Amino acid sequence: FKNISKEELVVPAAMTQLASVRDFIEAIGKKYKISPKIVNSFKLVVDEACTNIIRHGYQNVKDGKITIRAIMRRLSVTLVIIDKGKTFDPRQLRNPDLDQYVKIGKKGGLGILMMRRLMDDIQYNITAEGNELRLTKTRDAAVESSISAYYNSMSLRRKFFLFTCLGMFLVTAIAYFAVVPSVKSNVQKNLFADVRAIAQDFAKTNYELLREEQDLILAENAKSIQQNRPDLVQRAMIARQDWEIIAVYPFDREMINQKLLIDELTVMESDSQITIYESEVDGRLCYYFIAPVRPETGDIDPIGYALLQVDDEHIQNKIAGENVRWIVFLGILMFGGILGIGWMVTQITKPFHRLAEWVRQVARGQVDQEEIDIDARDEIGEIAQA
Repeated sequence: FKNISKEELVVPAAMTQLASVRDFIEAIGKKYKISPKIVNSFKLVVDEACTNIIRHGYQNVKDGKITIRAIMRRLSVTLVIIDKGKTFDPRQLRNPDLDQYVKIGKKGGLGILMMRRLMDDIQYNITAEGNELRLTKTRDAAVESSISAYYNSMSLRRKFFLFTCLGMFLVTAIAYFAVVPSVKSNVQKNLFADVRAIAQDFAKTNYELLREEQDLILAENAKSIQQNRPDLVQRAMIARQDWEIIAVYPFDREMINQKLLIDELTVMESDSQITIYESEVDGRLCYYFIAPVRPETGDIDPIGYALLQVDDEHIQNKIAGENVRWIVFLGILMFGGILGIGWMVTQITKPFHRLAEWVRQVARGQVDQEEIDIDARDEIGEIAQA
């Protein structure tokens, strides 16, 4: 169902008002993009009808009124002429004999013929408002784009399904973009927590070994830490109090006995247990988790440091993997919702299809409507009963 547009003009029943009526029709044509051919046809016919009302319907009547009501539909335009004068149905007159008119030289009397030739439908009714002459002219459908034409050709079920699919897609997209920021922060937070715990255990394990300068065992411990979590820890190191590296895995001879340039690193987080630095190594962003090596009891200066290097690329890969999991989850949820809604729309529209088929069968006389027991407790039943 689509809304129609209406315009109305009320004028005194006087010949001087015919120009206002023609201007009204002209304005309607411009406003609603009605073709000039249809506008001119209406101007001729309405002018003739109003003239007859003024001369005959309101003969010897003062203060008569004529109402012109325009009704614009997608494929038609209707002008309704309403008056309260004498009743006259133009449909009752026969078409005049044009040959006879020419033969006798008669002038006028061709208004009814003109109405019938120019209009596609003429209706006359007596209503509470008065005498009502309805003049209808069909119009060409507005030129539509291919997308609009395709959409208008779709069934109601497909339109509902299309809108629900778009709705589910938008909801899924909003949910995804709402989740993405928290995914990134949560993944990084959880990975940092894991590395913090590993670094603290690494520092506690190596206190006695570092104090006794057991460099070989320190190197084995560094190897064990890195190999236990190769996906997370890129490099494990032990440094003395002056930041001289004495154990590293994977082994790098150039790093042994070299001092870590701690002042060139940027502090991200720091507390009494661990400090997290960030720096670029070979053009890649890396994080250093550094835990002081000291006894578990007593707040004394550390005798060295346990260092774990984590590559940011690993963190980004974890974040990307988590995003993929969310995409898969939301995608399954979206397609499941679409299938469910599609099934529901089918179930809702199925009774309407059955109702339409039943109405067609009744119209063709294939089914006696009196033999049908209609349950009017739901909406479909109400429509069928109506």
